[in-house]
Amino acid sequence: MNFNHREILSQSNLQNSLKNTWDIHTYHKKLDMISIHCDDVIEIWKKNLIFQCKKLAKKIQLDFQDSKFLYNNLENTMSVQAACLTEIFRNKNISKNSANLNVKKIHQLFLKQIQKGYIKFAIAWGHCKRTCGLLKTETYHADFAELYSISILYLIAKVAYLLTNLPVEIKVVSGGLRFNDSLFANLDEIKQYDKERQDIANMLCDEKINIHFFTIELDNSDKELIHANSINISSQATTSKFENILCNIDWRNIFLNIRSAHNINIPSEISQYRDIDSLIAASVVCLLNKKAQKDFTTVFNSPLLTITMNIMKNITTLSTKKYIATHQINKDIVSSDYLRLTVHNKPDKSDIPAIYLLGTNGGNQLSQHCTMFIENNQEIRFITHYEAKLMNCVKVINANTSSLFHWCNNALLFYAKNNVAEIEKAIQTIKFIA
Repeated sequence: MNFNHREILSQSNLQNSLKNTWDIHTYHKKLDMISIHCDDVIEIWKKNLIFQCKKLAKKIQLDFQDSKFLYNNLENTMSVQAACLTEIFRNKNISKNSANLNVKKIHQLFLKQIQKGYIKFAIAWGHCKRTCGLLKTETYHADFAELYSISILYLIAKVAYLLTNLPVEIKVVSGGLRFNDSLFANLDEIKQYDKERQDIANMLCDEKINIHFFTIELDNSDKELIHANSINISSQATTSKFENILCNIDWRNIFLNIRSAHNINIPSEISQYRDIDSLIAASVVCLLNKKAQKDFTTVFNSPLLTITMNIMKNITTLSTKKYIATHQINKDIVSSDYLRLTVHNKPDKSDIPAIYLLGTNGGNQLSQHCTMFIENNQEIRFITHYEAKLMNCVKVINANTSSLFHWCNNALLFYAKNNVAEIEKAIQTIKFIA
């Protein structure tokens, strides 16, 4: 199978920021903080989300009149319902590939589901945040970027329910274990992150809508095939994905916990360094931006930085090959009666809608690599920690002790440029579907 034209990595602005706007003083900047009562904000969020679900369901039913020519057997009520479900994904603000979907195939699958009395979706998405030396995020934990993404899944499910009055299930397959041999994310943090995402989903869902997260592990035969295929990944393909993988690997876990990756051992001078995040950040920045090395000559002795950079470069090269090879494994995550969704556009799979999990403003970004940002004009964007410092954002933290986001107590929920009143106003008017 040709994977050359498939997206297999999320978009990120971090690499360009580190290349073009790197500033050592910005990296060390401490952002101001404001506190909010998360429970109050969540209520506003949920009310707005449900309103938009109802609005979209009505719009689909009205607009369907202009799309009838795409479907067959519309004298049948179930066939009409299946067509309306298909129209969800022909919305350009929901699906990246809305204009290229195999409408007939998706319509037929929905018709079969309706005849059996349920609607089922499945999507593979996400493994815990990784800090990349505090350049990308501050913690491993779910924040309002995850809330936004799960809200998009809920919107799809809720609209499907409103159009059919049938129970809706979305299975979310976590990528944490599947890509662990290439990204080395901390296993305990993967479990905790998926629990956090499940808690968010449970808060939104009810007896008619079920979003649940589960994991699949690669077996030994999968791993052997991935290893064999990774050897044949071209240098061109590796180079094209290298920078992104460099920023996606859980370097803290490699340096402090497992102390080895791809049979490359981590020397004690790295694992025992007093400020591992600064060492990781310096190495990442210098690998992406050679001019930045002068900023670190007085911070690290030259051999330590050079050794760390070389180790990270070698691990990233092998990880990139394994990551690409893992995507080449066609592993069935669910049975064929589910409609598969994806976070990455697959031009050779026109029966799989590719979802904007962070809305059209989020583009091809994914929540595990960024945090939500409310701009002055109340627009929603998604940025990394370093970008937040470049823009002198305010950190919005959770002041509650018993809220949904209890794992973020006194920790980051999202970034903003506003005061609390303006933030609540922005959340009241978030447009999940433009």
